[in-house]
Order: sequence, then structure tokens, then C-alpha cells
Amino acid sequence: MFGQKDPDQVHGTLGFRSAVVASLVLSIVSFLTTWSGLRQIDPVQSRLANGESLDGIGFWQGAESLAITIGLAFGIQALMLALAWVASRLIMVETKKSWPMIGAIFLGYFAATSISVTFSYIDLFDRMFNEQKSDWSSQTIRERGDVLVEQLVEELQTEERKIRTDFASKQATFQAQINLLSDASNEQRTAILLELDGLRKELSDYQTKIGSERAEARRAAVSRDTRIQQLQESVTDFEKQVAELKKNRGILKNDVDALEALSQQKSEQKLLEERGAQDSGLSGRGPVWRKLDEEHDVIKARLEVAQNRLDKVDRELKNANDALLSGREQLVTIRSSKNTEEVEKALNADNDVRVAFLKEEINALKAQADALDLPSIDFNGDRVTEQEISRIETACTQIKSELIAAKATGNQLKGSKLADFDPAKIDCTSGGAFDTARKLFALQDSIDLVTEKCRASDNSDYASREGGELLQYIRATCINQSALSARSKQNYLEDLRRIARTRDPDAAPIAYAFVALQDREAQAIFAFCLALAADLLILIVSLFGNAGNHTPQPAPPAPKPVYREPALFRDDIDD
Repeated sequence: MFGQKDPDQVHGTLGFRSAVVASLVLSIVSFLTTWSGLRQIDPVQSRLANGESLDGIGFWQGAESLAITIGLAFGIQALMLALAWVASRLIMVETKKSWPMIGAIFLGYFAATSISVTFSYIDLFDRMFNEQKSDWSSQTIRERGDVLVEQLVEELQTEERKIRTDFASKQATFQAQINLLSDASNEQRTAILLELDGLRKELSDYQTKIGSERAEARRAAVSRDTRIQQLQESVTDFEKQVAELKKNRGILKNDVDALEALSQQKSEQKLLEERGAQDSGLSGRGPVWRKLDEEHDVIKARLEVAQNRLDKVDRELKNANDALLSGREQLVTIRSSKNTEEVEKALNADNDVRVAFLKEEINALKAQADALDLPSIDFNGDRVTEQEISRIETACTQIKSELIAAKATGNQLKGSKLADFDPAKIDCTSGGAFDTARKLFALQDSIDLVTEKCRASDNSDYASREGGELLQYIRATCINQSALSARSKQNYLEDLRRIARTRDPDAAPIAYAFVALQDREAQAIFAFCLALAADLLILIVSLFGNAGNHTPQPAPPAPKPVYREPALFRDDIDD
């Protein structure tokens, strides 16, 4: 089957014997490196190799671990050696070749070779690189940490640019609303100031009139009886006024209480909607929340109108009560006092209720006009502070309510260009512009923090840390304190854990070794090539060993010649 040469002659050749010896030696070397690599990944054998204590590990566990590593290494090398020689004989010796069988044998050989090369490489790399491992680990962790920080900064900057664009769009829309609200508030302020000027003139005219009447009364020497009659009539009028004001106050108070309850109900609905507990099931200030907010604004405006009317009635009631009390005191003094000076003082007392009421109204209008002053906000500046945001939201809501109230009562400037303006359409929540601004500012602060604390050139604390301590610093200070989303943070934390698992000196040997190969370390490449060459040489040596044993197929016998001459003339005729 295997040719026509004598087997003893074949196996006795110097080339064949040398190939056998060389393949055995290479297999032994590969066995030792493979076994050593297997021992490094086995926890029991690794502790034995490092001279560590085996406390907690029984005899049978140690024996089992040793048997597994030796058996696996020996089995792989025996399989490689056998398959290499079988494949080489089928190729170099056999005349009739079965290529499917040869392919299957080579497939098995290279499968075993991949296992052997892997663990041989781990062992060879550890032998070559053991003393440099700590320095290399520290250096590569620093490099990977710096790359991770730069990726973090780049993502923060990308997110900041995206949020800035979104903010610019929302800010432009809100700024247009603020400008419209400012124009409307200025017109309403003008209307209030005109009304205020009218009240001031009325007060001045009334005070002048009272002064003239009192001077005339003193010149005419008005009698005590006449003055008593005037005071009595005044007291009676004030009594009627107080009774009417009390009745009106009760009605207005019921309206205010009802609107306050409705406002509280709407506020609770907004809160539940923001928390996602309403029918929509969505949290945050979405379309449903904004619709509720518009309805709430209308209710608050109605409440403000009712409250203003109630406050006005309260002022009138207080002034009327004060005037009633003063009139009654004057009457008692004029009727009962014997002191001429007291009587004269009572007759000329300056306690007219109309004066007090006008003064109260003037003060109220001044406060109302001041409330319509919309503070300016610079969206184009580097930073809008939280105080500015709170101030503009509060002012916007207050002015919006004042304008809704003014429109409901018809107390608007005549011929206003903004007569068709609906203040209820103003979104004082900025349509999400302020929320976007807060995200933008958080990203800007995060970029400043990372660039300041997470770069060796800018921060000595960062530069002084190495290895696992550096990774912990990046995790706590750079990633967790950044303004990225939780999902993005998780991706960076996973990258950080991957670095710790593969580049720490105490990392798994297989991970550590192949990361060095991935980084194209010269010693790692050399160790891998050496491990691969040792196993491939087994196949090459087996091919050379069988190269000289090929037996050529004998040539087939030549066919007999065919002659055309008669048999009589042929020499090859048998006698």
C-alpha cells in the first residue's frame, strides 16, 4: 500500500530519523510551553507557580487540576504530532491521494495548533515581559484613560452643540412671545398711568374744594346745630355705605374662595401630569401639561380680577368704617363737651373718607403699574443665571395675569394696537427654552470640569495617579460627575472596566497577553511568532521526513508491434 521500498530501508535513512527526532523535540518544547500557559489560567496551578499558599484547597483538587492541565497539553501535542505525520505521509508517499481525508486531517491539525499556539504564546510572553509588565500596564492605562477622557470631552462638546442649536430655536420663539408681552405690558402701563394721573388730579381738586368749603364755613360762622345736622347726615350715609359694602364683600369673598379651590385643583392636575400619574401616562411638561397650564393661567387671572375687586371693597369698607367712627366721635364731642376748643376742633376735623379712599387707590395703581415692568433678559450672553430665569418666569406670569384681568374688565388703553392680543396664549414656561438652557449650562459646566480635572497637563492630582487609582479617579470625577445621560455614562464605565480587566498587572494572563498583541508590542509579536513557528515546524519537519520516501509508479509494459508482412518473412515466428 505505501510503496515498493523496503520499510526497514526507508525508516533507516538519516533524513527520516532526523525528522522524527526533530519533531519529537519540537513537540516536547511545545508541550512544556502549552502546559505552562495552561497552568497560568488555572487558579490552583497559578498559585503553585507563584509560590502562594494553597490554604482551602484539598489534595484531590490540586491533583485534579494538575491532571487536567498535563492531560490537555499532552493530548494536544500528541494529536498534532500524529496528524502532522499522517498528513505528510498521505501527501508525500501515497500515490493515490484522498484529498477530502487530507483536508480533514489538516483541519484537525490546525485546530489543535490554534490551542497550542494560544497557551504557548501566553507562557512565552509572560517569560519575556514579566519584568516590564508593571511599567507597561501603568503606561497603557494612562494612554487609554487619556483617550477615554478625550472621547468624553468630545461627546460632551457634541451634545453641547446640539443642545445649543435646540436652545437657539426655542429661545427665538420665546423671545418673540416676550417681545409681544412687553409691548402689551407697556401699553397697559400707559393706561394705568393715565388713570393714575386722573386720580391725582381728582384728589387735588377735591382737597382744594374741601379747603374752600371749610374756609367759607368758618367765615359764615356756621352754627353748632347746623354742623351737628351735617354730621348726622354724614353718619347715616356712612352706615348705609358700610352695610352695602359688607354685602358686596360677602359675594366677592365667595367668588374668590371658589376660584382659589379651582386653581388648587388645576395645580394638582398639573403636578400629577408632570409626574406621569394622569391619563397620558407621560412624565414631564408635555402638550397635556401645557394645556392644563393655559387653563390654570385663565383661572388665576379670573382669581386676580376677583381678588382685586375684593381688595378694593375692603379698602372702601375700611375707609367707610373709619369715617363712620370719626363722625360718631365728632357728634359725641360736639353734643357733650363743655370745652370750646374741643368743640371747634371737632367741627373742623380733616377726616373726609373720599380723601383717604383716593389716596389708597393711587397707591394701589402705582403698585399695579410697577408690576407691569418686565425685566430684560439677555439670551445671547454667555450664561443666563437661575435667578434671571426665576425672575423672568415670575414677572411673565404676573404680567400675563394682569393683562388677562385688564382684558376681562375692559380696562385697556383706548385704540390699542394690541386689542386682538390674547395674553392667555403666552407660555411663561418658555416652551422648554429654560429647561434646554439648564441642560446647556450643565453641559458647559461639565466640559469645564472634565477639561480642568481630567487632563494631566491641567491637573496635578490627575497626573500623579497611576493604574487602578487612575481608573477610579476617572470613574468618580470625570464620568460620574459629567452631564451625560445615564446610558452614555454606562458605556464609558463599561470601557473603563474593560481596561481594568485587560491592562492591570493582576488581570487574567490570557486577556493581558492578547491586549499586548493587539497593541502591537514588539515582544508580544515575537512571542506569538515563536509559538506559531514551533508548532508549524512539526508539520514542516514531517513533510521533509517523508519527502524522500516517495515510490514512483512503474511504467506500463510497451505494446507489441504490429507487422504488415506475411508471417513467412518474420523472424519472430516460433519454430
